[in-house]
Amino acid sequence: MVNITVSIPEELYRKMKKYSEVRWSEVVRKALADILGALKP
Repeated sequence: MVNITVSIPEELYRKMKKYSEVRWSEVVRKALADILGALKP
């Protein structure tokens, strides 16, 4: 698996930190897969 770096606004980061139980990388991975699936011809 490859790694990518994503820049997010400070406010979004603060909100995310409140939910340490969430696996944010998994959330992003699923969101990217969903979007790419919708774009696929």
